[in-house]
Amino acid sequence: MQPFIADKNLSQQGYITSETLMIQKGGFNPTIFLMADYGYPLYATTVITTRAYLEKNPEVVKKFVAASAQGWKNYFTNPALANVLIKKDDPQQTDEKIAFGIAKLKEYKLVTSGDAAKSGIMTMTDARWKGTYDFMVVAKLLKPTTDYKKAYTLDAVKDLKVLP
Repeated sequence: MQPFIADKNLSQQGYITSETLMIQKGGFNPTIFLMADYGYPLYATTVITTRAYLEKNPEVVKKFVAASAQGWKNYFTNPALANVLIKKDDPQQTDEKIAFGIAKLKEYKLVTSGDAAKSGIMTMTDARWKGTYDFMVVAKLLKPTTDYKKAYTLDAVKDLKVLP
């Protein structure tokens, strides 16, 4: 972060929930641009498993995704219990850092906006994956012949309706 703080002509990629606080503590208030606001369609975070595991354990994956969605909802309602565990697993986390992160998640609705607002937390759609494929083809990150539908499944989220 030091080069970014020192040189106002630089840009810096980072997580709004953490790096922003470090930059502010360095005496600089950054201008924030969310990539999604500029047409970047990719999901920021996904649950990833192997096809073999998914085929063998579809109910485990479905329950994991459902528990994750409910966990996010519960965390936004009352983060205190989870914060104890976060600080236990990562002693460098402080109440200040965690509170800042939660505030940014809520301010920018990073977990609860878009499709999540109407269909539930952890929602994914074929349309969004198609947009991701199209973006990656134009950026020459994927060949147009790539069968992108083999990269994901909506099975674990199709009946999931954990609304924010």
